[in-house]
Amino acid sequence: MSEFHVKSLLPASFQPNPFTIGRAVSDFSVGQPVELRKLEGTVYRGTLESLDFHQSAPGKYALTFSAEISAQVKPGDVIYSLPVDEGIDLRR
Repeated sequence: MSEFHVKSLLPASFQPNPFTIGRAVSDFSVGQPVELRKLEGTVYRGTLESLDFHQSAPGKYALTFSAEISAQVKPGDVIYSLPVDEGIDLRR
């Protein structure tokens, strides 16, 4: 399971969801199901929508997540990858 430790959010006028800036532990891929686990126990599921290859600082990456994650994520949160069969079906 991969982890993405959120450091900050960067809204972009050209896309609906902000760039989520942080540190990745292990690998992520576009379209991968992910899960945001809040400290109080609430869980949100969504997908990784894009990766930005421009690093704001060494070791920091910008990822864009689906609206289900983007609407709830805050600095300090951790987003986890999920196996494909545990993701949500966005085609419904």
